[in-house]
Amino acid sequence: MQLLRGGERLAVSRKGLTLLAYLTLEGQALHRETAAALLWPHSSGLQNLRVELSALRRVGVSLGPARAATLQSPLSTDLDLWEEDQDPDLDRWLSALGPAPLSGLDDPAHPALAAWLARGRAALGARVRRALRRRLDREPPARAEDARRRLSTQGWHLDELPGPAPTALAATLAPVLARAQGEVQALLYTGRAASGRGELLSAALRAAGWHPVGVTVVPSVAHLLASLVLQLRRHLSPVLQAEADALLASSAGAERDLVALSGLLRHLGQPVAFVLRGAEGLNEDTARALGFMLNWPATLLLALITTPQGEGRVRAHLGTAAAPGRLTTAEHPPLTPAEVAALLPPGRAHDAVEILRQSEGWWPAARALAATPDVAVRRRLDPALRTLLATELRAALSDPDRLAPLAALPAPFAQAQALDVLTQEGATVPEAEATLRAALRSGILERVPASFQAALAPDRPVRPLDGEQPLAFVSELQRAMLAGVLDASARTRLRTWAPQPLTRTGPVQPWPAQALAAPTSLLGAEVRALGFGYRLLQAAHGFTLLRCGLPEHHAPELALQVGAPPAPRWHWQLAACVARRDAPAHHRPFALRLQRPGQPAPEVLLPALEVGRWVQLSGTGQGPVLEVLCAGANVVLHVANLTLRPEADAAGPPVAPA
Repeated sequence: MQLLRGGERLAVSRKGLTLLAYLTLEGQALHRETAAALLWPHSSGLQNLRVELSALRRVGVSLGPARAATLQSPLSTDLDLWEEDQDPDLDRWLSALGPAPLSGLDDPAHPALAAWLARGRAALGARVRRALRRRLDREPPARAEDARRRLSTQGWHLDELPGPAPTALAATLAPVLARAQGEVQALLYTGRAASGRGELLSAALRAAGWHPVGVTVVPSVAHLLASLVLQLRRHLSPVLQAEADALLASSAGAERDLVALSGLLRHLGQPVAFVLRGAEGLNEDTARALGFMLNWPATLLLALITTPQGEGRVRAHLGTAAAPGRLTTAEHPPLTPAEVAALLPPGRAHDAVEILRQSEGWWPAARALAATPDVAVRRRLDPALRTLLATELRAALSDPDRLAPLAALPAPFAQAQALDVLTQEGATVPEAEATLRAALRSGILERVPASFQAALAPDRPVRPLDGEQPLAFVSELQRAMLAGVLDASARTRLRTWAPQPLTRTGPVQPWPAQALAAPTSLLGAEVRALGFGYRLLQAAHGFTLLRCGLPEHHAPELALQVGAPPAPRWHWQLAACVARRDAPAHHRPFALRLQRPGQPAPEVLLPALEVGRWVQLSGTGQGPVLEVLCAGANVVLHVANLTLRPEADAAGPPVAPA
């Protein structure tokens, strides 16, 4: 790492460079005492910091007024210029790349700094790879391949990080591609930003024998068509390339150019998929152009990639253009424990569940956490993740920062409370009401019940129970990003509001439990989002429940229903371990609800559990289901060896729960 001004390298100490790197990449003000503790954790931190700040001022770099309590960097990086395409020279890019970002700043004696450097290098590496992939997509194939070989010799492999396998998507694509042989089809592919959606979809299309042509949606129809033609050109013969060049030079107008593009596809005679990234950016004109493409006599798939929050906007723009039977929706597959474990060194495979919990199953967050030595400590979002989260939110709302005051409220919060906060922050009542409606419609906020039901069997829907339903953010990561927009005093003030309580009623019966050794295998391959922040990792005869939030927030109670055998009475047995929970009394990470023989109604059975200790429970029940109850803002609950048998067969082989 080095500091340049006008191309000239400035003489700055390693500590000075480290301070500049931290402030620039974090992108926010840092208190002097925090900076001193990071760089000089043992002694004389503030004195050493003053010396470094004076040295930086001598070379023309000021991090704030001399007596200011906080420091902030005014600098940008060469990577910022690359990402904004303000440095068009590819050779300059390649020459500037070293073997690793932030080189020369390591100090093994400072663990906190080492942890930040590991996270920063992972985030910067991901940004560099994304920028290079975008740039190489615009280069001729031979030039791009030469650049990849050169990058490989420098230690940069653009596809080195594992991602979801395309096999899960193939089954969804097969009938869509079969229909596209007869008439053009549209595929709406949803998933979180930077989670590998475009790469996975393109790989699945190539495996099926289709040519994916990927572009990013832009507001201009002419520019969108030009992008498609430029990307399609590489698949064409020399004769058809000449036709493509003539089309690019045409001034006939967008409508005539659309007709000419359809002719190119007919002459190509091969199946093509237009993969449109950022489809939430469609407008009335570009959506009308796609509607025209749906009427082409070509073997064509229009694959529209967007976020879950952007799906409604895309559907609204398409309107009736995609007739029934012509539009299919598919979701990007969730991150699995095995894929997270592949990011970790062999000795840290046990961190996979905690990374899944904190990352919400999102690839960029999982990669950043995998580079963190201690995932048990929750840390501030790094700048790259904040940028991606802001992109997700802007896909749904033009000004998501309007929701920032709500992100600091203890959740869930009543709608009246949310309106009070927004109006106190300067919005009119109609503006505040419109903001809440838009946030609910786009899936940034949701109404949270006191409890809800889900089934262990994947074919049964999630069903909220009746009752008052206050509001909360769907994603804890998005909430944290928005809360970070506020200054510390505003966050402190808003956190004093009381959350809307989620009451749980019904008799509670203490239940005995026996200590048990931990099972040898816990992780399941199937991952499901159950709703309201809960995720299920399902395995044979067991599962793990995960949720991520703030301890002071209230979480709805999940009632996970396990189907009982068709018998008047049945014997149940399971092993359970609460691996993580929060201290507040409004959290109850594990209980059971069932009807015992001779009892008039179901009861809640509550064993005494210690965090990290496995116990075994058993008993007899009647009725159609046994319910595993879990309520916690932050929770990891393991359940193993789960069996339900007709009572007469209690000594026989176990019956797998439904």
